[in-house]
Amino acid sequence: MNTIINVLASPTEAFTSIKATPRFLSALLLLMAGAGLAQFFYFNGVDIAWFFEQQLAANPNTTEAQAAQFVRSITRPPQPTVAAVFALISAIAIACVFLILALYFKLVSAITKDELGYKQLFALVCWSSLPGVLSSLAQIVKLVTTDVSLMPATEINPLAFWTILGLDPIGAGTFDQVVMSMDPTNIWSLVLLILGYKIFSGKNIGTAAFIALIPTVVIFGLAFAW
Repeated sequence: MNTIINVLASPTEAFTSIKATPRFLSALLLLMAGAGLAQFFYFNGVDIAWFFEQQLAANPNTTEAQAAQFVRSITRPPQPTVAAVFALISAIAIACVFLILALYFKLVSAITKDELGYKQLFALVCWSSLPGVLSSLAQIVKLVTTDVSLMPATEINPLAFWTILGLDPIGAGTFDQVVMSMDPTNIWSLVLLILGYKIFSGKNIGTAAFIALIPTVVIFGLAFAW
């Protein structure tokens, strides 16, 4: 609990402690649980048939017959079961992203010879992402207090930039969708990642920011190219 509070309120102290004792399970479980619960509440409340009809209609390669067959298949199990599957997928996806990101930092560590261990870097990634729990909580509150039966997936997060700015995501390009689906907690997490990596590696803030932001820049680049 002290680490959770310090990451949000006193990150320098928190990351110094995390580097010395790289425990990560609390942060990882909080983030996985938050993302999983948000997905569960959404898919347990949304009209499943309507949701997948909307998704498949956006794919020009899917015929009406294929779409109808898929919708029949996906609506056959009880809806809570379908929601639980999507919740599990979301939670696992969080862990996989963190594992890959920590691997990226480990490769950088091998190149720069700063002798940081994979466990340390995985803890860095998990704890710097902690503000995402606040985003998940905001989503959960909205989902349990709002009729979500016909709510598009783009409207789940009340903190998303296009929600805050009152923009319509329909017809937006991939790059715009990626950028505007972010929320202030994503920016907060990036700042924590830069600060934490600076403390872990001993690099100056400019170098730490350059290295820490490369994965985000790559994602934006791919979205722009797409």
